[in-house]
Amino acid sequence: MKLGIQQIINREICHFADKNQLITSKYNKIYIKKKDADEFIIRLPKDDWKRLFAPFRLTRRALRLNKCNVVPVENGFIAIRQGKVFHYNEITRQLQTTLP
Repeated sequence: MKLGIQQIINREICHFADKNQLITSKYNKIYIKKKDADEFIIRLPKDDWKRLFAPFRLTRRALRLNKCNVVPVENGFIAIRQGKVFHYNEITRQLQTTLP
């Protein structure tokens, strides 16, 4: 399955791209597309009060709710968002908060 340009344009940040994988995000969703595999989504936890502003790109930008970093590691991905560090294990498909 290939990603169309409209799918990629709808993302806010491109974190990593090479010939084997593409990692993008929009608000609390991380989209991972690997070569010869379907795209999958990792959903990071939302803070309760911030949910009110999430649907609007302008408020997400003003409150810096869209800021996120994702780095591929040997057994999954490390994501840093809103002062928290998360580890997603690809083998177990578990998301774990490593630093609150």
